[in-house]
Amino acid sequence: MVAEKQNHSPDQKPLDPNEILVAEFNYIASTAFQANEDRARVSNYYLMTAGAAVAAILGARIEGEMRAAIYWGFAAVFGALAIIGLLTVLELARLRSAWMASARAMNKLKNYYRDHCPDAHLEQAFAWTDDTLPLPAKRDSVAFLLALSVVLVDAGAAVASVAFLGIGMNRTLLESWLLGLLVGLIFVVIQLKLYFDWVAKQK
Repeated sequence: MVAEKQNHSPDQKPLDPNEILVAEFNYIASTAFQANEDRARVSNYYLMTAGAAVAAILGARIEGEMRAAIYWGFAAVFGALAIIGLLTVLELARLRSAWMASARAMNKLKNYYRDHCPDAHLEQAFAWTDDTLPLPAKRDSVAFLLALSVVLVDAGAAVASVAFLGIGMNRTLLESWLLGLLVGLIFVVIQLKLYFDWVAKQK
């Protein structure tokens, strides 16, 4: 009974649904912005790391009886870069998926206001609706181009890793690099498939 009296107290301020809707709007906007920021940060971090590693290896001198061990070391470094690149591509895919989830949540709010305020003709002010929202795996989007740049760089790292491993095992340069190119091509195909599969997953 006490609770009922408190709920109907004249001094109690009535709940305003617009307050929670505005808060939800701000939260969605911040998550979409953060996904874009993280996407650029993640890709730039990997590309700078890969560039620094390549520069260090190109500046190294290979001589003496430790050549094989040095080549194996190079193979390990490039192999690690390839694996880190794969993880970066998957992270970019999840960030794209997170942005899509934010965009769909924003459309849900738009639909709510459009349905409850028909006289305002809000559909004329909305650029994105459920029908015009960009595709998750859109191939000319910034998200995909960033992922593609990482894919190409870490595929190059995979090529170098296999090639240096072959050289360290006394295989010919031609054989080592051809095998590396084959592995790199397969790595590109695998990463692109994983990217599209992960982006397509609904959060």
